[in-house]
Parts: sequence; C-alpha cells; structure tokens
Amino acid sequence: MCFIPGGTKSQSSFRNCSPKACSWRSSKPARARSPRNKLVGMPQVFVSSVVNAPAEKVWVTIRPFDAVVNWLPFVKSSPIEDGGDPTRVGCVRVLTQTDGEVFREVLVALSDAERSYSYTFVSSPVPVRNHLTMLRVLPITDGDLCYVEWS
Repeated sequence: MCFIPGGTKSQSSFRNCSPKACSWRSSKPARARSPRNKLVGMPQVFVSSVVNAPAEKVWVTIRPFDAVVNWLPFVKSSPIEDGGDPTRVGCVRVLTQTDGEVFREVLVALSDAERSYSYTFVSSPVPVRNHLTMLRVLPITDGDLCYVEWS
C-alpha cells in the first residue's frame, strides 16, 4: 500500500501503486521546506498527501517500523535486526529496496498520541549525514480523511 494523491481530497487514497505513481517517489521533485537545512547545509525534503482513509486506520498500517514493505512499492524487505520489536525505540530496520540498495535505520521516537515516529540512518548507500526523518499522520476534521507528512 502507498499514498496516492489525487486531484481532489476525495480522489486521494491509500492503495497499491507503482513506484512511478507513488507520492514518496514522485517523478516531480520534492519541494524543499526551507532553502537550506541550517544544521547540515543540505536541502530538507518534505512530502505530504491527503489520504482518503481515517487517521487511525492509516496509523495502524504504518506504525510498525518494519511494515514499510507493505505500503511502499520500491521496498523489497524491511525486517528488524535480531527479530526485535518493531515498535520499540532503538530497534534497527534493515530496509532493502527493489534495486538492491540497503539502508540500516534506527527508530529514535514513536508516539501513538501524535501518530508519529522518527528515525535516522545507521548506514546508507547515499551520502547523507545528520539525517532525521519524521513520519506523522494527522486527522482531517472534514470527513474520514487524514494528512500524512514525511519530512
């Protein structure tokens, strides 16, 4: 499953998609939240979408740190090292993409109250330092929709 933005709120959905259609790997460049990240001097990526599903349903789907394989089409596998608990802060996910690239990522925060988690790279094939990613799900009060933000 992945998040597919539509032309209107009601056309966006949470469903199977191809890597080219996926809002996480759009063919359009991601828009930068700020011109430069003051901490590391690098652009900051920000991706968001309105999803045609209630926030709680989306959160249950993406909450386990190893579940990314179930909703992001270019992820081949995402097990937790040593068979650990995928909701325990400190667990390490080994994310293998369909192109063979491997990332080791550590869960640094998880909040059910805020429907969010944050992680950073332990090791990565891309030259990124001081990386911190946050994924969060916010309810939209107008209908059974939610707003998903990855930054």
